[in-house]
Amino acid sequence: MILLNLKSWFIKPQDPDIIMTRFCQTGSQAELGQLFNHFGNDIYHYLVSLSNTDTANDVSQKTWLKVMEKRHLYREQSSLKAWLFTIATNTLRDEIKAANKLISLEYQQLESLQTVELETENNLLKSYNHALLQLPFKQRESFILQQEGFSLAQIASITSEPQETVKTRLRYAKQQLKISLGVYNEI
Repeated sequence: MILLNLKSWFIKPQDPDIIMTRFCQTGSQAELGQLFNHFGNDIYHYLVSLSNTDTANDVSQKTWLKVMEKRHLYREQSSLKAWLFTIATNTLRDEIKAANKLISLEYQQLESLQTVELETENNLLKSYNHALLQLPFKQRESFILQQEGFSLAQIASITSEPQETVKTRLRYAKQQLKISLGVYNEI
């Protein structure tokens, strides 16, 4: 352990600009690894401070992929750290824009789905109301009272009709509504 500590005193870490220059020329994974060891944590912490850990992880990986792809664009006269952080910042912005577009698209799809559902419900309601209005008054009256939760005895009392007459009117009303609305609607 002491030998390793002494060794680090005599071996100076390489200048990141020199490592980047070699990486630009060769594309060597060893140089990329050294760059990552030197700047990776700084870039990650920068990204975490602007987003969350999941986004920071994704953007950090995409940043290093872009460094590999765009190494030919690096100019030695510019600051390497500034160049890397510019890539990270632009990648984060792209990620946020994509996420916002996705959220916006999902919201639009949800809105259109809700609109279709509302139109369907409105059409069903219109059909139901139309079929209900086609019933004879006394059948419609008995049916609506039943839908309001009244029992046969209560409907008979309200309409001043015998219970058997109310039962018959309800049966005829339901049969007619099933025919008018189709088989898929249960009443």
